[in-house]
Amino acid sequence: MLTWIRAMANDGGDLIEGYDYYLDDGLFVLTEGYLLRRGYCCGNGCRHCPYEQACGTTSARSTASRTEEEAP
Repeated sequence: MLTWIRAMANDGGDLIEGYDYYLDDGLFVLTEGYLLRRGYCCGNGCRHCPYEQACGTTSARSTASRTEEEAP
């Protein structure tokens, strides 16, 4: 996993847990701050994607929120 983390970092350095990402039930979740610094949307529907409207993707979290709001 450390190799993957290094590959994701823009400057070739390590990503910092709690700043660039966190783990949630074994899932690697990138923070909005990291995604903004990265500078583009990957199109995978990241939980904290700041580019959702620009690229037309929706994160699983925002889709779940809308579904709960639409329920009678």
